[in-house]
Amino acid sequence: HALLRGPVRELAARLDGRFDIVAGVLSSNAEKARREGAGGGLSPERSYGSVDEMIAAETRRPDGIEAVAVMTPNDSHFRIAHAAIAAGLDVICDKPLTNDPAEADALAQAAARAGVATAVTHNYTGYPMIRQARALVEAGAVGTVRLVQVEYLGAGLALKVEDTAEA
Repeated sequence: HALLRGPVRELAARLDGRFDIVAGVLSSNAEKARREGAGGGLSPERSYGSVDEMIAAETRRPDGIEAVAVMTPNDSHFRIAHAAIAAGLDVICDKPLTNDPAEADALAQAAARAGVATAVTHNYTGYPMIRQARALVEAGAVGTVRLVQVEYLGAGLALKVEDTAEA
C-alpha cells in the first residue's frame, strides 16, 4: 500500500491494521518527500519524490505496492488516480475522486479496462468524535435525533490557491 500525504489520514489508515504502508510520496517537494518518508518509517528506497517515480519503481518490484491511497489536494486526485489505474493498481481516494463528470467517466472506464478496484473515502466517519457521536445516538443517550447540522469551512480545494492568487 502506498500513501500520498495526509498526516491525519495517515494515522487513520494505520488505525484498523488492515494496511501496511510500505511506500509513499509525503510532499509535493521531492527532496522533502524523500526526507519525510524516510523519517516517517519508510525505507529510503521506498520514499519517493513524485507519484510517477513511485509508480514506476513500485510496479517493477516483486513486492511492489498493490494499492495507492490518494490524500492530496483535490485538484490532483484525478491525475494521481488515473496514473495508478493505468499501472494496474487499486485506488483508495479521499473525496472527491474527481472534480467533474467527464473525469469521473474517464476514471470509471479506465478502472473497468484495467480490472482494478477504486474506492472513495469519507474520511470524517473515522474520526473519534464522530464515532462517539454515533455510539451515543445508537445507545439512545441523546434522545430522538431531529436535526443534524454540519458545516465544513475548508472550502472546496478544487483549485490551488497559489495558482489563482498573487504571492
